[in-house]
Amino acid sequence: RKFIGETKVDAIIGSTTTPNTLAMIDVIAEGETPVISLASSARIIEPMSAKKAWMFKTPQTDTMMVLAILEHAARRGMKTMAYVGFNDALGEALVAAFAKIPLLYIADGHHRAASAMRARQALRDRTPGAGAMDADTFLAVAFPDDQTQILPYHRVVKDLAGLTPGALLEALVERGVVATPGTDTPGGPGEVAMYLAGRWYTLRLAPATAETSDADRLDVSLLQEQVLGPLLGIGDPRTDKRIDFIGGIRGPGALATRVDQGAAAVAFAIYPVSVEDLMRIADSGGIMPPKSTWFEPKLRDGLLTHLI
Repeated sequence: RKFIGETKVDAIIGSTTTPNTLAMIDVIAEGETPVISLASSARIIEPMSAKKAWMFKTPQTDTMMVLAILEHAARRGMKTMAYVGFNDALGEALVAAFAKIPLLYIADGHHRAASAMRARQALRDRTPGAGAMDADTFLAVAFPDDQTQILPYHRVVKDLAGLTPGALLEALVERGVVATPGTDTPGGPGEVAMYLAGRWYTLRLAPATAETSDADRLDVSLLQEQVLGPLLGIGDPRTDKRIDFIGGIRGPGALATRVDQGAAAVAFAIYPVSVEDLMRIADSGGIMPPKSTWFEPKLRDGLLTHLI
């Protein structure tokens, strides 16, 4: 303020830190004196306003620095990186960047998120009236929807519920499910590859009715409704001990191996759900069927602890 009001300088170079530069903005705008800051935060010049029109900066922004670090790590083949954040200007900038994300979909780890919520509530009950606390947050990772891949979650059933392989094929026809010799990979939505008695079959599921919800239109739901439930006696796939699930990352060969080795009687390879399907169901307030998605990329196993 003294430089502007008394010394009448034409311009100011500084400060070298973001907090000090941000603290100068109102005074600088009032005096209409250009400032060239040596600090890095993009908040010095963004979002542009009448006050910030007098602010300039020479270093690259913190966003540019983070992107350069990530691009360098990617070129060198680095796949795992941890950032220890601090409550400083850079930390605030990263928080602000995440705040710009309009929507986050919990695509995996629903049970862990629910557990974190229950733990937070338990701590809240012990300390009524407490303000913000560490337990209000939990560790997560976010991937852009256009960089996320959903692989199928396949099914294997331990027995045929008293049916022979031939009887199961006949029962499928009676239920309106077309079964023909095929390959180990479904050709598209509405198709399921079934491995039974050493052979692959293509099942063409009956389409859902017009009033069926988006979640119930998924192949995993149609398979449960048309085959697993009525023909193989699988009630609730969440709790039934006769059914198991194999992530799509392992490929259809893992299904055939389970059957050939006698660990299962029949296997079903599912066509993967699309990211658009998942987002549409979430936007409508629906719930994805159990074990319907296998997400990639997945993080390496690790353990981070924080006392709450």
